[in-house]
Amino acid sequence: MLGYWKDDESTLLRFDDQGWLDTQDLAKQNDDLSIHILGQSDDTLVLSNGIKVQPVMLEQEILNCDKIEDCIVVGTGFPFTVAILRIAKGTEQVDNEIWTSQVRGKLQQKGYPIYSLRVVVV
Repeated sequence: MLGYWKDDESTLLRFDDQGWLDTQDLAKQNDDLSIHILGQSDDTLVLSNGIKVQPVMLEQEILNCDKIEDCIVVGTGFPFTVAILRIAKGTEQVDNEIWTSQVRGKLQQKGYPIYSLRVVVV
């Protein structure tokens, strides 16, 4: 990791005195010694334009849309996030723009900013 863009102080705070990077991942160790990632202690995405986005909140709302089986919202290094959707099996093939409209409409009803979201269906 090179560090946070133009923020050396925050970069230094992420490394401990032995040089280990604190990723802020939350995990548990199972009885078989495998590791299960639960999430992050701070999952705020800061877009390149400074806007802060809470991806988990967006994902929860998107998952309430009809026929969306799974969703993840990711940062891109640009001034927008991307919601990657997995549609339920057996769903009629629909143009990506229709899914984008449905998701943006749902989020807009709840008061979320939609100008910084792109949608991809896989």
